[in-house]
Amino acid sequence: MVVDFWADWCGPCKTFAPSYVRAANELEPIARFIKVNTEQAPQASAQFSIRSIPTLMLFRNGVSVAQQAGALPYPQFLQWLHGALEH
Repeated sequence: MVVDFWADWCGPCKTFAPSYVRAANELEPIARFIKVNTEQAPQASAQFSIRSIPTLMLFRNGVSVAQQAGALPYPQFLQWLHGALEH
């Protein structure tokens, strides 16, 4: 599962959103993609020690196996994602 921790007021989050949607459309069902609004789910942000947004996390069997802070251009996001999925 790929999780995008974001917030409405976050400019980089809004810039990154189309890349996230594009990747979700291309890669599901290889990976499930969800978005967590840190303003609406502060307990999730605290649980995973989210310090900056957007933060991307890849979970396998409920365990975080990769994390990336900051908005990435689409090609770099795919590169990070493929690398994380292979491990």
